[in-house]
Amino acid sequence: GAMRCLSVGGADAAVRTLVRSVHRVAARAPGYDLSHSEPAIPFSIFVSIPAGELYGAMRVAESLLHEAMHLQLTLIERYAPLTTGEGEAYSPWQQCARPIQGILHGLYVFGAIDDWLSLCAALPFATDEACAYAHRRQTEIAEEVADVADVQHSAGLTTFGAGFAGALLARFAQKVTTSSYIS
Repeated sequence: GAMRCLSVGGADAAVRTLVRSVHRVAARAPGYDLSHSEPAIPFSIFVSIPAGELYGAMRVAESLLHEAMHLQLTLIERYAPLTTGEGEAYSPWQQCARPIQGILHGLYVFGAIDDWLSLCAALPFATDEACAYAHRRQTEIAEEVADVADVQHSAGLTTFGAGFAGALLARFAQKVTTSSYIS
């Protein structure tokens, strides 16, 4: 299932280290994935399980990795603040204005997911289904990241946060210029 999918590149180790409790939540509809973590509830995540749906294991794996990376960045922020707590920007993930911290979390989380998807698609034994899912998600992620490219200039970032945002965005820019996952 999902943890086997995450074994690619060792992402399963990150999930096992950062997640101690997984709570199942109901999705709004078939084909819709829901996941959440709450900084006040460390090492716990909430995810929907698309049992019997297309790409189900990959989708759950992505949700597990997504929330684990939120937990990881939250732990990092305890020692290296990335934001001042001020400012908002449009979030392509939430489709509304969100705190700068949420935008930075999105860049970090989707960077990790994008890397994992690259590894999944590059496996010599990857199924056509897994490759199709990976390429579709990578295209969506690249488009969403392009929508937040100005975040690195936000006054709501600390100096460290601005550098962190710039590095994440540069990494995506490098992938876009050296790959073909954007059509």
